[in-house]
Amino acid sequence: MRSHGKHTLALQHGQTGFYSAIELAVDVEDGDDGLFVVFQAPLESGWQFAAAFGIAYARERLPRSAFYGRVYKVTVLRADWHTVDTTAIALAFSAAHAFWQAMNQTESLGFDLDAASGIFRVSK
Repeated sequence: MRSHGKHTLALQHGQTGFYSAIELAVDVEDGDDGLFVVFQAPLESGWQFAAAFGIAYARERLPRSAFYGRVYKVTVLRADWHTVDTTAIALAFSAAHAFWQAMNQTESLGFDLDAASGIFRVSK
């Protein structure tokens, strides 16, 4: 079953901007536990690492019943960033939220950005 998710972060906090956008597709299959991330969108290796981290984090936050015995194959279809306003944590944030959306999760992901302070918070 293929599902899609996308997320755009565009926030200005004082003199600091935060920008990242990810669109991805997820195929879930029964089998040994696993996660595979493929980049269809052109993305530099440093940004690939950040996006893969966000996706892996979100996968770990899935309910245990959805996590074990399933292989997640994620294809990053589109990735946008800005030279000044994109950081690894911002791209990981968008990737995590895009994956969460693709999995139709409604509870909190535990990866938040406090707009008032410009601080990212990641739960265990």
